[in-house]
Amino acid sequence: MNSKEERKPLTVAIGAVIDNERLLLIRRKKDPFRNYWCLPGGKIEIGEHPEKALVRELYEETGIHVKSASLVAILSEILLDENLAPRNQFIIFLYVVDTFSGEIMTDNSNRWFPFSKLQENASSIPPSDYELIKLYVLDRPMKNSCLNFHKSVIIRRGGKYFLKEFS
Repeated sequence: MNSKEERKPLTVAIGAVIDNERLLLIRRKKDPFRNYWCLPGGKIEIGEHPEKALVRELYEETGIHVKSASLVAILSEILLDENLAPRNQFIIFLYVVDTFSGEIMTDNSNRWFPFSKLQENASSIPPSDYELIKLYVLDRPMKNSCLNFHKSVIIRRGGKYFLKEFS
């Protein structure tokens, strides 16, 4: 990453897909967070509404069709390297997927996690995703609650990620 152009924040939409006390997570194939179980979603294209990006990305990654989703939070996330220098920044739109159809693709990249197993798998989930899961899945607020804004700072050391700040 040499130029300032390459270092602009990346805007993404992710979804907490919930079904019968289970949460859908995907195994990330690229850095950052390679091989971690993440909330599914991806980049918002130029001119694309975040909810449309969510619908497109969830279909591409998991095979499900989003019927209804609620925007619950926006997160500004900064990834720091071992020297505490910023390496990446993301602006993340988090949706809770209320209704969907279809079956998830079975290629070992997608998996339903029972709510009861999320805490024991926390070390394999990106720290900020886990904080969002705790707030918006496990401690589900009322459906009509207001939109929330969060800040996350994560440090990468030796291929692992550590939460420095979440507010």
